[in-house]
Formats: sequence, C-alpha cells, structure tokens
Amino acid sequence: MEPVTVVHVPEPLRKSPSKLAATFNRSTLKPIRLYLLDEDWAVVRAYEPEDEGWKRVKAANWEEGDVVALGGAAAEAVAADRGYGFVEEREARTVVLEEGTGRPQLDLLRRGAAMFLALRGEVSGLKTTSEEFEGTYLAVLPGNISRIGAWACVVGLREVNGAFNVLLRVHVHEDLSVAYEDVRWDALEEFEGWWQPPWSKVAAVGKNLKRRVEALLERPVVRVPPKLYTSMLKAVGRSHPRDVLVAEKVAEWSKEVEPSPTSPPSRLLVLLPGELSSKPCAACGVVVERGEDVRRVVARAYLDEGLKVSSAEGCRDLSEVEWDLALAPSRELARYAASFGRRVEKASPTVLKLIALLSSRVALLGVRLEDYAAIKVVRWFEVSSLLE
Repeated sequence: MEPVTVVHVPEPLRKSPSKLAATFNRSTLKPIRLYLLDEDWAVVRAYEPEDEGWKRVKAANWEEGDVVALGGAAAEAVAADRGYGFVEEREARTVVLEEGTGRPQLDLLRRGAAMFLALRGEVSGLKTTSEEFEGTYLAVLPGNISRIGAWACVVGLREVNGAFNVLLRVHVHEDLSVAYEDVRWDALEEFEGWWQPPWSKVAAVGKNLKRRVEALLERPVVRVPPKLYTSMLKAVGRSHPRDVLVAEKVAEWSKEVEPSPTSPPSRLLVLLPGELSSKPCAACGVVVERGEDVRRVVARAYLDEGLKVSSAEGCRDLSEVEWDLALAPSRELARYAASFGRRVEKASPTVLKLIALLSSRVALLGVRLEDYAAIKVVRWFEVSSLLE
C-alpha cells in the first residue's frame, strides 16, 4: 500500500515561511519520515522515528506515494504546477486526531493526510471541531479605534445565552504583524492566526477593509457601512474596551445578512500588472480553471507596453484560450479583456495590494508569483460575489 506524503506550503504571511513535509503509513497514519525542504524543493534534512525520538537520515527523494500540498492559495498553486493533491489548511486544522504526537507541525501534516484520505473515500467518520465554532463571530474594525496605532482591530466573539463572550482580541499593523494579541479560547491554539478558524460570520467595516479581509480569509465577509459604524461608535461613547463593545454591535447586526448561492465560471482570465509577474513584462494574463479538487493554471501570456503578447505558455494568444470571465484591476486592462468580446469584471486593487505586500515572500515557497496572484484573485472573487 502506497504511503501518503503531505507538504505544508504556508501562506506567505510570515517573514520566513518554510516547507515541512512528512510521509505517513496510509492505513495507520504513523509517520515514516520527516523532511525540511528548501525553496527549490530539495531536502535540507530528513528524519525517521526512533524509539521516543527522531534520528537524522540521508534522503534525496521526499515525494513518496500520493503527494499532497497542504495550505491555501500558495499550496494550491504548487499542487496545480506539480500535479499534487490539495487539502485546505483551514479545514485540516479542524480535524480531531485520536492521539497526537506532541509536535504541532507534525500533527498538522497528519491532519492533512487524514483529510486527504477522507476526501478520497478511504477514511470514514472523520471528526472535526467545526461544530464548536457555531455561533462565533469575527469583527474587523478600523485601527483608529485602537490606542496603539494599529491598522485594524480584530475581535472574535461567541454568543452564549444571548450574550457575547470574547474569544480573542488582536490589533495588527498593515503588514499583518501583530501589535497586540489576547487569545482566550483554547480551540484557537490549533490555528496560526485569526484568519484561519471557521468563524460562523465575519464582518468588516468599509469596502477596502472588507476586500482585504476577504482576500486573507477567502470566505464571504459582510460589509459594515461606514455610517452605521459611526453610529455604533457614538452609541458606545467613551466606554472601554471600545473595540469589544463595537464588535458586539457589529456581530448582532451581521446576523441579518446571509450569503446568496452563486455559481462562479469554471474558467477565468486574471489580468495582472507586471510587478506581479515572475517575468519582465508590462502586464500578464493567467487563465485559471476550477476543477473538482484544485484550481489549475492552463495558460499564461506576458504582454508588452502595447499589450501585445511577447511570450506565452499554453497558448499563442489569449484569444485562443477558452475562458468565461476576465478579472481586470485597471480600465486599460479591462478594455483589453473586453476586446475579446467576453464578460469582464473588476479585480479589486485592494486585493492586488495585499498580494504585492506578500510578493517578496512568495518566491521562498517555490511558487510562480503570477500563479499565486491569479489563484488568490480567483479564490477572492468566488467568495466576494456571494455578498455583492
């Protein structure tokens, strides 16, 4: 029976993301070998279990059996490029293991292996903690409500018997570094940050903050109108903690807003500015296909200043490729996409700004910048259209 190898490809939200992989016995999920990989996917170090510890061994090949990329948009880009399976990290983190190893990173990889096998129908009755998050709310407020000059204030709440309990308070800077953090619920310790748990409802104030939070969480986010937020601030007055009191009002209001079902197109063309490409160009177009298990890049075209194709992969010109909808961040690129006679919608500049902020770290993950950016934009579009 072939083993399962899971590689964790974290989102580039940390300054030095690293890749950890492990091979597991398919039937018992016991670890066979553990690997630390560099940015070129070569093995830096390898270990095998020995008694109660680990011994270092020599290993050149780490891709044993079914290989699965665990993570978010970056992992999906890797899976698409290298032909791996794919498991969403935020879902894998909710898996309950019968017995942990005491090593959080290794247990995360085991959860990824268990979810992969469950998705393939090889494992049944997989237990998760998702139900524990029923009745939870996440409110993301402008940072000016903070006394420490944060970019945003994040408050996690749970409603119990008509009252809200605070689960976490986080104040973050624009580069997503943490200025202040107070976690009050043990279940949150399984997640890397406030953006990962399966909150029942997420709300953010204003359009730009909503877009940024959508791109981070990759799930529907309710937009709190600025005028309503101002009235909430006035209602709270000078009472403290202001962020918690306003967050409670946001959570109560958000109960009435529900996402509507939508059916995103199966193929999208994402147009990106040249700075979000791994190749020198004025702009690039990436065609992303939404499959059953993973979104895949099927074509890339690199454009010069006159928006003529200077080089391409998977096609000679974007007119030759099937796609149902184009997402363009500027009027110039929207006009270019419209010249093909197909539907065009705007890609939020706020989302692209977030991707640009993370771009220097993407290379460390062994992912093409344009692939990561295109898949990230598609993942954002699929959830944002639910609440438009």
